[in-house]
Amino acid sequence: MLFWAPFLAGIGLGGVTVALIAIGGVMRQRGTWATTMVAIA
Repeated sequence: MLFWAPFLAGIGLGGVTVALIAIGGVMRQRGTWATTMVAIA
């Protein structure tokens, strides 16, 4: 279980980040996807 905890936390936080960006309307700006993927990684 110790191995899966950070993996699941990363997936969850990444999903929350993308959802908040989509809700906030930031997706229309240039470079948003690239910046988001770098931040999540």
